[in-house]
Amino acid sequence: MQKYTPRPYANSDYDREFNLLYIYVSPTEKQKSGIVKSRVDENTLLTTNLGIYDIGKDHLSHFFDIGTDKLIRNVYYENSYDTEKKRMVFNVEDGNIFNNHEIEKREKFDVLFVLAWDRKQEVFEFWRSSRLGEDKILLQSFSEDEKVISKIDVFNKKVLFIKKLENKVEVEAFDWK
Repeated sequence: MQKYTPRPYANSDYDREFNLLYIYVSPTEKQKSGIVKSRVDENTLLTTNLGIYDIGKDHLSHFFDIGTDKLIRNVYYENSYDTEKKRMVFNVEDGNIFNNHEIEKREKFDVLFVLAWDRKQEVFEFWRSSRLGEDKILLQSFSEDEKVISKIDVFNKKVLFIKKLENKVEVEAFDWK
């Protein structure tokens, strides 16, 4: 099962083709620094929201409502096409991305995936939206106990959720669009 581990803090990512700046928002906590004084510290090991700044339109939005009690595990989007390896390059490369070889050259999709942990409900949530965070859809939510793994299938442009059950598995698939 995908145990929650914090996303390493990486202040921001830039998407040149869509002219967007993704800003990883860390939680701030009030810390006592003396008998009477306190200070606000940023916990840079955690990401609680994603600021999406449209540079051309000078517009900032947030993926989740401000104050939502979620921890972002990862954000996925296509970054470029690798002509030598014939594959799409993502902003992060991990085990969730597969079937990414012998891909015909194409434009990047206007799709953003966010894997988050909802701290109140204690479930993982896998979201799909446009790169601007619009048309946001919760594809799947699952607890740690449910033994669900998520996979981004680049060739078929699908997100798969594989649920391990006793003596069998179930697969639920969603198109990128």
